Amino acid sequence: DDDGGDLPVVSAASIRRKRASAAAVAPPQQGRELRGFLIGLRDSNDCPPGYEPIASEQEARVAADTFGVPFGGVVDRFSNPMGCFALTTGEFFFNTCSSASTSPSGTAVWKRRGRRMADRD
Repeated sequence: DDDGGDLPVVSAASIRRKRASAAAVAPPQQGRELRGFLIGLRDSNDCPPGYEPIASEQEARVAADTFGVPFGGVVDRFSNPMGCFALTTGEFFFNTCSSASTSPSGTAVWKRRGRRMADRD
């Protein structure tokens, strides 16, 4: 059982600075699946059948790498999808907030149910 330890939490101001300084990266297309990860619907926490939330920063980093986009950091915000999500900047983040907004801002990224970190299908 890994509680994530002392993960750095990224502030909203830090995210804005990163966005301003980052090169433009096209966000992955909604509904695209790649190696067991799925880009969900924008501004939704609805998990599609056969998928589950990405539950760790490490998995979120692997998902970002899989889609070839930057990992922006860890946030704790009610206003974004829980777990891994993408912004329109193309960056992926990991949200540690344990409750979900009914109208989050961002696109949730899911993993195929039962997918393990070592899976490379």
